[in-house]
Amino acid sequence: MNLMNKLFIYILLLTSGFFASCEEKIEARSETQCLQAKFISKYCNGTSEPLYLVKFPSPTSLTKNYSGDDANPTYVAAMLDLPESVQINDTTFYMQIYRDPQRESKVIIGICTANFGPASILVCEGVSQSCP
Repeated sequence: MNLMNKLFIYILLLTSGFFASCEEKIEARSETQCLQAKFISKYCNGTSEPLYLVKFPSPTSLTKNYSGDDANPTYVAAMLDLPESVQINDTTFYMQIYRDPQRESKVIIGICTANFGPASILVCEGVSQSCP
């Protein structure tokens, strides 16, 4: 094999390896869960999509304790697609939610003064009076 052929093969391998390593790893959306929630407020200003802060009475795989107080934990999330009918302070409702990493990665958050710090961004699939 002459030097030109070897050089061509190395360049071809490096180029294909570079493009293969740049493929974006896309997580699948999570399973839908039905949870009781309470509306708190709008979440951050200047977001690319409306986000609303909701509180959950107990932990799930989609929520985390953001209060830092183990004796009195607070589980919150920032919700996309939350219906206007439940966007009233202290309104308690049930909703079907899921995590969508693709959609979450497209949300741009502007100025955020929320007292709960960064929250998981979840998608509301629907609201109801109870969970099935």
